[in-house]
Amino acid sequence: MTDIRTILKEAPEYYHSYIMRVKDRDPMKYMEKQIEIFDDFLDSIDPDMFEKSYAEGKWTIKEVVGHIIDCERIFAYRALRISRGDKTPLPGFEENDYIKASGYNYYEMDDLQDEFHLLRQANQMMFKNLSDNELSRTGIANDQEISARAIMYIMCGHVTHHMMVIKERYLKKS
Repeated sequence: MTDIRTILKEAPEYYHSYIMRVKDRDPMKYMEKQIEIFDDFLDSIDPDMFEKSYAEGKWTIKEVVGHIIDCERIFAYRALRISRGDKTPLPGFEENDYIKASGYNYYEMDDLQDEFHLLRQANQMMFKNLSDNELSRTGIANDQEISARAIMYIMCGHVTHHMMVIKERYLKKS
């Protein structure tokens, strides 16, 4: 298992808080556990809250879950390309534009959860089958150098980050 200090060196500082949110230092185990953690969290929310935002112009809970799904796909694509030694710089993306174009509020929450499960399981399989050499490869994503291994941690931390945002901003009791 790679020391967390090494992982932090392989990622832009912007992502360090996500990496540090991974509670289990074995990210493969955490990726698997997180599916159930995320499900339990979403199942605990009153369904009437799913299409509400905490302020004017902010995303709904469904859109936050959709954003997590979009990022899971984008992070996986980046990790795949980087792990294969592709040195082509990968662009960033504008998350707000993705949400505006998504229609996630029309999705059933069960479908969003199923989509996250399938993506995460596919990503677990991809990461499980990458060698240490492939995981340690670096590339450029959004104008920053990053390793495939760091992306694995970021994927997990990103979900945890947004669960905290939902708790603090959407579910807090006034």
